[in-house]
Amino acid sequence: MSRPVASTAAASPATGMAAPGCVPEGSLVTDLTEEQRERVTDVVRAWVDDTDERVAQVLVDQYLVEFDRARVARAGSTDPNTPGSYLRIDGPRLWIEFSNVGRFGNGDNHRHSVYRDKQADYLNR
Repeated sequence: MSRPVASTAAASPATGMAAPGCVPEGSLVTDLTEEQRERVTDVVRAWVDDTDERVAQVLVDQYLVEFDRARVARAGSTDPNTPGSYLRIDGPRLWIEFSNVGRFGNGDNHRHSVYRDKQADYLNR
């Protein structure tokens, strides 16, 4: 049974991934539509492609295999430039989190983002 992606907003035409009352842990990536899975894959590539090109594709391939155990959740807008927008992808190895925490005194957006491989970072090899 497919569960909607966690969100505080109504369904977005951009992703189709949101509804009030969603589960906070998000939805399994494999429960999403093909188009939604492609968008999740694009996000994964955007972060992982910043790693050494000799390992980036190997990592992406590993994370894609684990999509049946990975969850995606979001809150707020699907536009990353909107304060309050939040996205999390949490898999057996993969952790990507993005949050636009809003504007500060200088008027700039302030973003937090993290990409982790839970099995191959912090000297956990």
